[in-house]
Amino acid sequence: MLPLHSKLTVIGAGPGGYTAAIYASRAGLEPILLEGLIPGGPLRVSYGVDNFPGYSQGIQRPELKEEMRKQAKGFGTIIMESKAEKIDLLNRPFTIE
Repeated sequence: MLPLHSKLTVIGAGPGGYTAAIYASRAGLEPILLEGLIPGGPLRVSYGVDNFPGYSQGIQRPELKEEMRKQAKGFGTIIMESKAEKIDLLNRPFTIE
């Protein structure tokens, strides 16, 4: 794969990762989100989500994950189904393999 360059890379596709990607996209940072091989973060271990804001009756995990993914993509996030194997934060530019 050819090297990709981005202003911002989000690692992880749980609620926090998708939220970061949405805010970064809205700020014009053109983020790349690395979903990992099994996306979902803490949502992977739960089926029903009863405490997520905006869903007074709760929401099922697959539906919530898909809604967050669509929202991030809709704002321009590039979503990649890959994981970070190695991250170098000591040298600039930072690199992720």
